[in-house]
Amino acid sequence: MEVMDKWARVRTRDGYVGYVENRRLEAPGTVTPESSFEAPVYTSISMDEKVRLGFHMVTTQEANANLETVVANTKDMNVIVPTWFNVTGNDGAYTSLASREYVDKAHSMGLKVWAMVENVSTEESIKNLNTEVLMSSTSTRKKLIEKLMQEADACGFDGINLDFESFKAEAGPHYVQFIRELSVSCREKGLVLSVDNPVPSPYSVYFNRKEQGIVADYVIIMGYDEHHAGGEAGPVSSLPFVQKAIEDTLKEVPKEKVINGVPFFTRVWTVSGDTTTSKAYGISGAKQWVSDNNVELTWDDGLGLYYGELDGSDGKQYIWMEEEDSMSLKIKAVREAGLAGVAGWRLGFEPGGIWNILSTVK
Repeated sequence: MEVMDKWARVRTRDGYVGYVENRRLEAPGTVTPESSFEAPVYTSISMDEKVRLGFHMVTTQEANANLETVVANTKDMNVIVPTWFNVTGNDGAYTSLASREYVDKAHSMGLKVWAMVENVSTEESIKNLNTEVLMSSTSTRKKLIEKLMQEADACGFDGINLDFESFKAEAGPHYVQFIRELSVSCREKGLVLSVDNPVPSPYSVYFNRKEQGIVADYVIIMGYDEHHAGGEAGPVSSLPFVQKAIEDTLKEVPKEKVINGVPFFTRVWTVSGDTTTSKAYGISGAKQWVSDNNVELTWDDGLGLYYGELDGSDGKQYIWMEEEDSMSLKIKAVREAGLAGVAGWRLGFEPGGIWNILSTVK
C-alpha cells in the first residue's frame, strides 16, 4: 500500500490495483510477507565402487547384438553406455534403439546400463535441431523427460547419460535447467544421471559444470579431441591436456562426482601444402598402421605419448600414438586425483591390454 495525502494506492489479494480514500482505511501497519518456498535438495546416487565405463556405439538395432563381442575384450568394466537416444526435433522428438534384451543380458554380465541421450549422431539432428529452442520450452522439456522415464520403465536400464554437444552459449542456461529437471525425475526412479562435458575452456563455460556438480550424479570429462578433425595436427589427448582438464574441473565439481574420459583412438594426420586432414584409428588399427608403414616411434616425455612421422605419397604424415604407456599415465592421473572413475570412448577400438590398465581404477 502506497499512502498519499488523501488517497492510497492499494492492491487486493488477487492482484487488482486501485486507489481508496485514506479516511476509509484503518491505520497503516507493516506486514512481513512469509514465503512457503523451499529450495530443492539434490541428493546424489553413487556407485559403491569406482566407475569403469565403456561407451558402446550403437547406430542400428542390429548393433545391439554386438554387446557380448565388445564386452569380451574388457576387464572389470562395470558400466556400459549404449548410444540409444538421438534427439532430432525441437519438439523433443527422438529416435530410439533401446532394447530390453540388451539390458537383461548386460545385467547378467554384471554391468549397469546408462542409456545415452545425445544430439549429434545423425544428419537429421545436426541439421534440424536447435538446442536453444528445444530446451527453452518448459512443456517440451517436461515431455521429453516423461518419455525418457517411460523408456526406463520399459527397458529397465539403470541410468541416463547426457551427451549434448555443438550448441551455442545462448542454449546453456536452458540446457542446465533441463539437467536440473531430469535429475529430479531420475532420482525418483533411482536412475543414475551422468553428463558428458568437453574439457573446461573459455568456450564451454556455459555448460555450467558447477551446477551440474550439484544436480547430476556424475560429471564426465571428455578428455580427448585436444586436436580434432578439421583443425591443426597434434595429439588427441596429451598428458598435460588431461591433467589440466582434471584440475580445472575439480575447481567446480567434487572429485567424488568426476569421471575422466580417455580415448581408445588416435589420429593419423596428413599435411600437404596448406591442407591438413586426418583419419581416426582405434588403438589396434593405429598400431597396425605403424607396423604396415614401418614408422619409427619416439617417446615424447612432455606429452606422455609416442610420436612418429612418415613421408607419404599424399604428403607428410604424423601420429601421436595412444597405446598402453600413454594410457597408464592418464589412468595414474585419475587415481592420483581421487576421481570417481574412468570412461573409455569407444568400445571395440581398444586392444585387450588397455583394460588391464583401466581396471586399476578401484
